Amino acid sequence: MNTVQPVPPQPLVNIAGLNHWFGRRDQRRQVLHNLHLTLNPGEIVLLSGPSGCGKTTLLTLIGALRTVQDGSVEVLGEQLLKARKLVQQRVRRQMGMIFQKHNLLRCLTAAQNVQMGADLLSNLSFGQRRQHSIDMLGEVGLKDHYGKLPSALSGGQCQRVAIARALVGKPRLLLADEPTAALDRRTGREVVDLLRRMVTHHHCAVLMVTHDPRILDVGDRLLQMEDGRLTTAQEI
Repeated sequence: MNTVQPVPPQPLVNIAGLNHWFGRRDQRRQVLHNLHLTLNPGEIVLLSGPSGCGKTTLLTLIGALRTVQDGSVEVLGEQLLKARKLVQQRVRRQMGMIFQKHNLLRCLTAAQNVQMGADLLSNLSFGQRRQHSIDMLGEVGLKDHYGKLPSALSGGQCQRVAIARALVGKPRLLLADEPTAALDRRTGREVVDLLRRMVTHHHCAVLMVTHDPRILDVGDRLLQMEDGRLTTAQEI
């Protein structure tokens, strides 16, 4: 009896032979060397390594925030090598980004900050996007704080707002650059546990840069980078 084999999911990120340089002529310096990486739906991959080794550069290339110079970088089904700006914009609209500093606008309430991400949902009216933003704040445990300015929230609460903003546009991919670095141990743990639950619920994928050894257990895989090279990869 023949059995149908399940079709493996297509990677959301597929990188092969990626190289990158900064500077020109005599000042030109290679910062990424022949990188290979895949990232699948529902997966959290942690990227660790010393400062200046190229982690954030890799994140910005995947996020279509920097031009790919050499190598294949397929993100969400789009090839970013020699990609037009329209393609880069299309990729960025399908992903969310979370940074070490939450980057909330101080003059906007929590709900208004989240709605900046919801505004990517062009099929919804303004009122629907507003309600969707408030609902997302409820999912991250801030249902009663939607009308507060960032100055009235703790650091952990601001990072939760940033996670809600990144997720409210229903992204397929999340890029996180040291999201717990500015948080204490308990708050950092709460944030990454929340991120794990949200990834499971929304079935997106996460690539997270981190120096924080306290949160390594939240990932499915750990990648180590040194001097622009991926040196080791291990299951967690």
